[in-house]
Amino acid sequence: MTGLEDPDVLELRRIALPVSVALDYPNRELRSVLQKVGSARVVGLGGTTRKAREFARQQTRIVTHLVSFHGFRGIALEEDWTLCVELDASVRGRQDNLHRLLAQARPFWSTVETMRLLNWVRLWNASHTNDEVRILGLNADATRSSAYDAIAHGCAGKLPDAEAAELAGLLNRLAPTADIQEHARRFRALGSTEQQAVLEEARRIHSLVSRQPLSNSGLLERHALAIVDFYRYHSNSRGDILRYAAARMADHLLWWLEAHDAKVIYLGGAAHTAVASTLTLSNPEITQPNTGSLLRKHLSEGYQSIGFTFSTGRIHSEIPVPDAAFTESVLGRVETPAFIIDPTQARGDCGFFTSPAKIRSVGPLYEPTRDPEFSMTGGSLRDWFDILMHTQTISPTQALSPDDLRTW
Repeated sequence: MTGLEDPDVLELRRIALPVSVALDYPNRELRSVLQKVGSARVVGLGGTTRKAREFARQQTRIVTHLVSFHGFRGIALEEDWTLCVELDASVRGRQDNLHRLLAQARPFWSTVETMRLLNWVRLWNASHTNDEVRILGLNADATRSSAYDAIAHGCAGKLPDAEAAELAGLLNRLAPTADIQEHARRFRALGSTEQQAVLEEARRIHSLVSRQPLSNSGLLERHALAIVDFYRYHSNSRGDILRYAAARMADHLLWWLEAHDAKVIYLGGAAHTAVASTLTLSNPEITQPNTGSLLRKHLSEGYQSIGFTFSTGRIHSEIPVPDAAFTESVLGRVETPAFIIDPTQARGDCGFFTSPAKIRSVGPLYEPTRDPEFSMTGGSLRDWFDILMHTQTISPTQALSPDDLRTW
């Protein structure tokens, strides 16, 4: 059967809306599709790789549109909680250190493309001082000393003497005294009994903070939870880490929704943002409910998922055209450089969106020579994504350099 005769390809061509890869703002087709998700409380944007310039640009267009026209006022990043507290202060004009902070972020955030997005947020906030966009970090695997400092400052003079002394001792013992990665390595090197003793001390910090009627106690409790999460995260096996992280990211985001009563854009990987209650990753091998499925469970249709897939291109090295087992092999037969699809627009007899899907998962362990081994399964495209954007050829994002201190 040729591509022209394939009913799935024919249906994809019928409903695919072209998306410009050059514009810095959403074209008409993209704007029309975004109406579908504009009323959601949380919109997840997740790509099958985090290092594609095209995905970053498309996501920036969507973010700016949802902020400007649909009232979204939070951006949740799969990044460290404490670092994002500082990023939030920077985009709100409290600090002028955006470049330095991004240089500390995960490599897929420490890019020129992220700098452009956050500078746009900073400019928005400068002209909307009573209607700011906030930044939220969902991860707690690198909880820095700033969380400990915030607790010490927030609790100063507000606890009974005995509890204040106990808290000070706990904070002093557990706070990182080295680079956070080195701190994590030292903790992982401990025996299980020693790790559990440290974890119990972290839980005691949370207990002392959470039961006190402190001003701004919600934020202080989140700092304390980030400390507990750090030690729980690094005491788990890799498979358990991913399961634990999925639940904690959902919890952080749901807390923020309640605390701020604002709609949120969630930027992450497709393996996390898709609505997948039985997500299976092949490398590392794991099956679990992911963050997107937990958000859909709590928010129902108030959580909407937008997925970003690609056919081929280059990140660190050339990524081959997907073999026939991958869903992208069919998407790649639509002769449009980039397009967006609403799966609900497909005809009822089209099984492409409802049949079991297998899409790429190009993460830090990816090797092009083993491309078929890096996949995400456990659902259909219609299960996972309310909107799907496909780009035929991707190129790498640009890492930050000292020259990028300029304002974009």
